Amino acid sequence: MEYFLKILELVVTPTAIVAAITYIMRGYLDNTFKQKQFEFETKYSSLHTKRAEVIAELYSLVTETEILVSSLVSPMQLSGGKPLKDKINDSVATYNKLANFYAKHVIYFPESVCKTMDDALVTMKKSLIDFDIAHTHGMHGDKEYTADDTGLWVSAWKNMDEKWGPIRKQLEKEFRGLLGVS
Repeated sequence: MEYFLKILELVVTPTAIVAAITYIMRGYLDNTFKQKQFEFETKYSSLHTKRAEVIAELYSLVTETEILVSSLVSPMQLSGGKPLKDKINDSVATYNKLANFYAKHVIYFPESVCKTMDDALVTMKKSLIDFDIAHTHGMHGDKEYTADDTGLWVSAWKNMDEKWGPIRKQLEKEFRGLLGVS
């Protein structure tokens, strides 16, 4: 019997000690894991919220700039609209606001979105430059919309008309993907 008690003492005591230490460590590790998981979820949630805000603002600026540039370079100008000088100033100011906002927030986007956004900026900028040259040289400066001797007004319009649709569609697809919206 004494032999049996000695075996129990040698086996049960260390086993009980190991079980107690394991139970205590498990509770500690479980709490540490839950704390780290909470920290990660909080950071991820904050990042996602900030990214959503940046996307919303960027998309708003893209849309506003697209409307102004397209209106400016359109070959069909409605009478009674804003004077040409105001349309040029508004378009350029909004384009600059868009480009600056994007440059400050580019870090929030994967490379594919940056490529599409760069294409968008180049397309709009080319249209603005072509129109400006047409206005300055081809339409004889101070006059409102008149015939363009350079052909750049048509180039500006075609650039927006032909290239902008696919770029906008791609941006929308990529933004929806980043936001988790189908």
